[in-house]
Amino acid sequence: MSSLKATAAALTLLLCSSCATLNQSSYSVLLQGQNLDAITQQVAAIGGTVTHHLPVINGIGATLSQADIDRLQRSESVDRLIIDQGLSEHYQGAIPTEPVTEWFESTSGSPSINQQLAHLTGASALHQLGSTGKDVGIAILDTGLWIDPEDPRSGSQIQYNAITNSLGRNIDLDGHGTHLASLIRGVDQQFAGVAPNAMLIDIKAFDRLAEANFLDVIRGIQWAIQHRHELNIRVLNISLSASPELAYWLDPVNQALTAAWHAGITVVVAAGNGGPGYSTVTSPGNNPWLLTVGAIDTGALTAKTDDRIAPFSAGGPTSSRHIKPDLVVPGTFLAGVLAPTSTRKLDSLTIDKQGLWVASGTSQAAAVTSGLIALLIEHDPTLSNHDIKCLLTSSADQGLLDNGAPAYSPFRQGRGYVNLNKAIASGTPNCASNLKGFSPDTQLVGKVTDQQIEQANLLDRDPQPKGGLGNSMIFWGTTPQ
Repeated sequence: MSSLKATAAALTLLLCSSCATLNQSSYSVLLQGQNLDAITQQVAAIGGTVTHHLPVINGIGATLSQADIDRLQRSESVDRLIIDQGLSEHYQGAIPTEPVTEWFESTSGSPSINQQLAHLTGASALHQLGSTGKDVGIAILDTGLWIDPEDPRSGSQIQYNAITNSLGRNIDLDGHGTHLASLIRGVDQQFAGVAPNAMLIDIKAFDRLAEANFLDVIRGIQWAIQHRHELNIRVLNISLSASPELAYWLDPVNQALTAAWHAGITVVVAAGNGGPGYSTVTSPGNNPWLLTVGAIDTGALTAKTDDRIAPFSAGGPTSSRHIKPDLVVPGTFLAGVLAPTSTRKLDSLTIDKQGLWVASGTSQAAAVTSGLIALLIEHDPTLSNHDIKCLLTSSADQGLLDNGAPAYSPFRQGRGYVNLNKAIASGTPNCASNLKGFSPDTQLVGKVTDQQIEQANLLDRDPQPKGGLGNSMIFWGTTPQ
């Protein structure tokens, strides 16, 4: 028997500022093995309770006492036993770094940039061609989705609760999921949305405190895989942050997301808000299969020359030596719906004159990216998730200084600033990082060297990059002649 005793990484939404630990009188446990029937029978025999059936990762979830855990660790049927210890307020992602704190204080009250999104991302090119993401399914695994009763689409809204394992109306008591959805769908006449006619599928896995049991997250991912054909789920948006204590191929949430990717779903994940340091990308953003998104601070100008990597945007490389994030996307000062059911304190939020919640985070950048992908898929439904990842990364604009030198290392900007206009113009989804043809069981190890990390450290040490003439402007994709 090969038994790995580990503590599962704590999950927390990227906008969560305070977290609580779970009651330790009993434990929520993941048991993995090849014979799930045998494991289920053993759990029942010792008086435990099976809570989750998770064949997507050859596992079951159960509530067990410490004595039960000790017994099952000795079972020949159990290959891995992982205890979910809940959320930890000490995790780095929950405590902003000093540059992040200063940035949020200095930008408090900034106006939203929603109306510039189509221009900044290149989405306007597809909007002009009539693409709206029509009928492309985007599953959002989050805190739920508040449904506006006056929205004509409300009657057809699909909602699955991974906590209760049931269909029906999900009440978003936090507001995070509703905010992300409104960036994709739009807000009445105020903002058209990145992909206003995409079909949003709500998967609730986080409660009113934005806390989650990782078993519920996996069940939500599994549900998306199982229903991908009937609901045309082409994109899965997941903005959670976990400490990458396990290699991505051992992390159970990452195992489920890798399965989703190999089922043909484009999985979009947030890099994390623990930047700007190195190796701050969280799980599942550390998974090389998935599309990991960092955030751009779009600045005050309509032009991109004052656009920067947001200080909170987490950086690579990952522990498995991969470059992350894959690309960066506008993720600051984005106005969206604040669910009336939200229990967030209003005095801690930025609310604009229209009553919209203006928020920043890599969660927001990931949601914008999911909308962009829906436009691409409507434009060319034959694109696979591998094709989409290649198109977006190979067409992204690198941030350059006026002397042609890179403004940031790949560990901060990935392949660069998303440019959907260039993506559709290139039309060739070929890139060196294309993993098409690799088995999902392949343990992918990157090639980042210590020397490259040292070189990147020299490049990224100045929070305000300056070119050869002392010019602080950044030129995304091209330098001045």
